[in-house]
Amino acid sequence: TKVIININANLDFSFYPHLQYITFRCGYNQITDLTKNSNLVMVDFGSDYNQPLYLPANLKVLALGEAFNQPMYELPSQLEKLIINVNIYEHQIIMPNTVTEAYLYGNFMNYITVSSNLCKIYAKVKYNHDMIGYMNIFSNKFPEECSVNISYY
Repeated sequence: TKVIININANLDFSFYPHLQYITFRCGYNQITDLTKNSNLVMVDFGSDYNQPLYLPANLKVLALGEAFNQPMYELPSQLEKLIINVNIYEHQIIMPNTVTEAYLYGNFMNYITVSSNLCKIYAKVKYNHDMIGYMNIFSNKFPEECSVNISYY
């Protein structure tokens, strides 16, 4: 089941255990607990979401938009694809080793630890003079087989 949310309202998703895909639009910015949605495969929080993440462990695809600037203490253990398109992100990102694709766009102000199984990364990141050697934003090396495309603006 695929759902597109076009309302900024507090919704209880525990009543919909068979949801597989959720896309939030129209200024959605409510604390959303999706931990009980064990069939959820993909969540796209849209451009206005800036709340803590409560996600099921088996989530495969996570997309975060422009307003998001919350710590991600623990990403889902089965996450395969991470898409972050932010204006500014001030927190460290530690990708679980299940992530094989990452798309990172924006001004990242802290370190990013990439997955040891990463196959593809596309990043368009803002050059930040406060970082010592901007490539150091990635706190570990890319896997040898990883396709890396990084540009700065």
